[in-house]
Amino acid sequence: DVGANVGLYSLLAIEAGCKVVAVEPIRASAEQLEANLALNGYAAEVMCCALAEEPGSMMMSGPDALRQHLVSAGES
Repeated sequence: DVGANVGLYSLLAIEAGCKVVAVEPIRASAEQLEANLALNGYAAEVMCCALAEEPGSMMMSGPDALRQHLVSAGES
């Protein structure tokens, strides 16, 4: 589940019998995802990182954890 946020689709996939690897770059959302998994008695691998076509780094920006997005160098 790439861009897993707080785990809505991860939980649905686990309910359907899938093994889930959840990728979420925003730490607060990844922590909430882990709490949601624990609350429901589920297990999944949660990776607090972003995925891309090639190695590198970018900044995340936004007014709060729910409205974050990637920004290019020089953008605010």
